[in-house]
Amino acid sequence: HIRLTRDIANRHRIFNISWEADQVQISISGKYDEKKMINIASRKLEEMGFDVTSKNYNYRLITARGNHSEKVKLDMEMVGLEANMNEHAFIAPSATYQKLITGLKGGKMSSSKPESLISLNDKPEEAAKKIKSATTGGRATVEEQKLKGGEPDKCPVFELYSFHLSSRDDDLKEINDNCRSGSLLCGSCKSEAAERMRKFLTDLNEKREEARDRKELYIQEE
Repeated sequence: HIRLTRDIANRHRIFNISWEADQVQISISGKYDEKKMINIASRKLEEMGFDVTSKNYNYRLITARGNHSEKVKLDMEMVGLEANMNEHAFIAPSATYQKLITGLKGGKMSSSKPESLISLNDKPEEAAKKIKSATTGGRATVEEQKLKGGEPDKCPVFELYSFHLSSRDDDLKEINDNCRSGSLLCGSCKSEAAERMRKFLTDLNEKREEARDRKELYIQEE
């Protein structure tokens, strides 16, 4: 979602910024007067201490040199410049760390392998069935699981709890501890996860139908 949001924000911007070492390029998007936009952006760059090395009006492009440590500040300043001209002048969100959730069968989730993921369009019973057949971090046998405990760090089902199915730290800790101690077996754990997902999707579908009847409040049709 971070990547999607960043892409949406960048696509709506007038001033598009790219860096290569200490060189920055700003291109102008949209049906705006390129000379006016380039001159506005150039003045801001110079105010910030950048050395504007070229202004190409035909290609709607500015090239300048400056300190890469000013990257975030420059982005904020450029958003401020276009805010009065562009109601969609969004600041792209950033993330210092992203973790991709493991597919239900291990490895990556893929739309070409529907059994590897839960879709918001899945029927509740279909999603529950996928979880019940998912790979886990359990041991080879029940006896070994009880003796050695499971490995939630290697379990796609536990990731579902971590990201989607548990909203309380104490609940997640209890699942983790019981798995590691061997008191929680994979069958019971998957059944609980499947039931939580079934309830979530059932509730989502009900709310979706309610929203469908009120779409005119949010969508303006031509």
